[in-house]
Amino acid sequence: MHGAPKKEAWVRYLLYVLLAALTATSVHRTAKTDLDFKVFYGAGRRLVDGDRNLYDFRRDGVFTFKYSPFFPVLMLPFSALPEKTSRLLWGLSSALAFLLAWFAFIRYLELGNDTRSVWAQCLTLLLVAQPVTNNAIQGNINALLLALMALALFLDQKANRPICAGILLALAISTKLTPAALGFYWLCRKRYRALSAATLFSLVFMILVPVLLYGTAGACYQYEQWLTVLKDTAHFPFYKYTNQSPFVVAYHFSQSTGWARVFHSLMITLFVATLLFFCWSRLWLSVLSTCFFLMLVVPPVSWIDYYLFLTFPLLWIHDALFHGKLGTLSKVIYFVRFGATGFLVQAFVGREWSDFFAYYGLQFWGLCALLLILSIEAINPSSPYSRAEREKTLNCAQ
Repeated sequence: MHGAPKKEAWVRYLLYVLLAALTATSVHRTAKTDLDFKVFYGAGRRLVDGDRNLYDFRRDGVFTFKYSPFFPVLMLPFSALPEKTSRLLWGLSSALAFLLAWFAFIRYLELGNDTRSVWAQCLTLLLVAQPVTNNAIQGNINALLLALMALALFLDQKANRPICAGILLALAISTKLTPAALGFYWLCRKRYRALSAATLFSLVFMILVPVLLYGTAGACYQYEQWLTVLKDTAHFPFYKYTNQSPFVVAYHFSQSTGWARVFHSLMITLFVATLLFFCWSRLWLSVLSTCFFLMLVVPPVSWIDYYLFLTFPLLWIHDALFHGKLGTLSKVIYFVRFGATGFLVQAFVGREWSDFFAYYGLQFWGLCALLLILSIEAINPSSPYSRAEREKTLNCAQ
């Protein structure tokens, strides 16, 4: 009678150790970074100093500032401080953001406290460790975006705060456009108040705030520069060493940017079609998971730290895996995808095997395997996975 609780407690202690280790590593690595954070900090400093030339990459080194004209406003609390102090606070904020996102997702999915659920969480942490630490090394914004999206989902459906949820999603959209994919999920779920708030405040942040800061002509100039930067930096050869998007994968396979664009467009079409199929099947957690997938497929390039957005779908899939709710074929695909990913990386990109193992199969091919698993389970309405998802759907607050 006493053995099971002790075993469950031991597994939970392991989960806490993993969370603490990942948090400490993130803070430590961000405190030493000089990459994306330097670009963010520099953009905020320009706003503080009254400099309107946000997109002059020469003052920031290798990387170009390519976020919206609103983003420097979010950086003001950091850019007003000395750079070393700001870098440390940035690391603490990113680590805290991931923890907030983690617990918000767990509450949103209503994961249990049983041993299997805890093991599912431990496995998820191990698989997202590389994206989390890479996000820290780069000093990137993705952990903060993940927290905004996770809290938006939680506040809307679990805390009945749709306006607050919409504001948080609007902040994420105004920083990087891809979180707008969650707006499609809210549209399907008829979460109109949250969706309306997200739309309204996105317009406020993206249009009204830049006009107030720079004037109408200045805001138009900033957006013209931003669009130019997005066009110029989303191509080769600068990003040819990453294997995280269909565009890059197709380029390495065909050595043609034209065919890469065609393949990229076809993959986006496939993912959108699957998303619509999940909507028709009313498998809402699969819909939401595919929205996170789209955030990784739509950009022409996606670095490994972008795959931090897989935290949500991996939590859901792992919980189904450990509770025996995935079919045999899905289980085979799940475990084989690691070896298949390594083979495809080696064949099409020529990466070392060590790189593949470091990424834990979360590259583009692994992402396709996860989508295939969701599709296989959705095709069979009587599968334990589909029943479990529909039960969660019925229990969600409307």
